Amino acid sequence: HPGPTDFGTALLLTGIRPRSFSAPRLVVPYLLLLSLFAASRIFLLVLTIREPSLNIPSSTGDVRYYYEGWYSVLSHGSFPHDDIRWQYPPAAALVMLAPGLLPFRYDTSFYLVSFAFDVLAFGVLLRACHVRVERTPAGRRPRPAWAAWVWAIGVPLGGPIVYGRYDLIVTSITICALVLLLGPDGRLREVR
Repeated sequence: HPGPTDFGTALLLTGIRPRSFSAPRLVVPYLLLLSLFAASRIFLLVLTIREPSLNIPSSTGDVRYYYEGWYSVLSHGSFPHDDIRWQYPPAAALVMLAPGLLPFRYDTSFYLVSFAFDVLAFGVLLRACHVRVERTPAGRRPRPAWAAWVWAIGVPLGGPIVYGRYDLIVTSITICALVLLLGPDGRLREVR
């Protein structure tokens, strides 16, 4: 009858590995992914906020030149009917109004809202890989987080314009909606 200290030795000798020993194999890629995401997004957010003071061509002018003006019109209860540059569906007004909920300048608030939706999309993609599992001969395991990796690497390649336009916010909302439509097996759910 082995004592408490002999249990680990018995496991090593018999080749039986408890589940906890396989954890580093699953944890390390996620820590790497989370680190990459955090570092790239902090850099991107700082770069986007400081872009006007840097000696580089501006790619976030839409926020300062268009969205802020539309915000002032929209916040008074009407659409910018006279502005031919407003070619968005009415729900886009919600994206233009959202930065007004934060206590910062409009452009900084817009970048922070974009950042928040970026984090939301990443979290949804990361969670989706945990919910979906694949059956293998060795059992069930989470699918690789390829979508989260693509999002983590691809989004910052756009540079400051990613947070400087409303497209990322709308894309994040679309990602959330599409993931909600997927069942645990990766197939579309029936919508009734």
